[in-house]
Amino acid sequence: MKGFTRAQAPTLAGILLAITYRNIPTPELEQLVVKKLDEEQIYRYLDLHETVAVFLSLSKHQRYLNHSLFNKIQKVIYQQKAYYSHYPDLLDAIREGLAAVEQQSGQKPLEIQQAYKQIV
Repeated sequence: MKGFTRAQAPTLAGILLAITYRNIPTPELEQLVVKKLDEEQIYRYLDLHETVAVFLSLSKHQRYLNHSLFNKIQKVIYQQKAYYSHYPDLLDAIREGLAAVEQQSGQKPLEIQQAYKQIV
């Protein structure tokens, strides 16, 4: 994991997505991937689709709702709101993530809620 750089951002996202979507109980690997994406700011090198996929995946797990990576990804989506208006499939995924967060916590993430109002 130490050798991974921003060039492997899609690979790291893929590992995280596989672990979270399939609910594979590998907390050590999961923590390493999240830490790498978060602390080394590799999440910034994900493309639009990967960013939304990671947001959607993390939004469905209570343990990530207050994690700094989740908050940073929300901010990226907010900053890139103009791009998402051209991708209805990504807007649907953002809506699904918002619904998951709202269901688990009873509230929508502020950054995404503001961006969503401006996107739609």
